[in-house]
Amino acid sequence: MYIYRTGMGLGTKHVDEKVEFINESTLSSQNLTEETKKEEDERLWGVWTERFLERLQREVTAQTDLETRSDTRTEQMNKVNPR
Repeated sequence: MYIYRTGMGLGTKHVDEKVEFINESTLSSQNLTEETKKEEDERLWGVWTERFLERLQREVTAQTDLETRSDTRTEQMNKVNPR
């Protein structure tokens, strides 16, 4: 197997070869047809995407809460601290 490197690590050729190897291994080890594997991959990606979106929403909410608390704290401190 020919592996070449780019400035940022392994090149796409190496990655593509690894993905192909994993796909072939998965198909043969689980006795899946390509169509069945595609359907299962789509289902799993859908589950992953939903979980990721939920996580992002929690992070945005947490960040907004943090910013609100910080703004409130700054306002309170500015009210009582002399300049």
